[in-house]
Amino acid sequence: MPQSHLLSSPIIDNILHPSDFSEVSQVAFAHAFKVALITRARLTLLHVAQDDDSEWSNFPGVR
Repeated sequence: MPQSHLLSSPIIDNILHPSDFSEVSQVAFAHAFKVALITRARLTLLHVAQDDDSEWSNFPGVR
């Protein structure tokens, strides 16, 4: 396979980030978002929690 073809193919094209709105999850989101921007991958956020008391407004904002 030609070298140029290997370099043009994305290594990562989809990223799934499960989030429980914890501080650690916020840090992981920042990393997932950065990787998605660099690789132009699709970033999917999945809210996971044991209870339903969390608010959707806690989801990280991206501007």
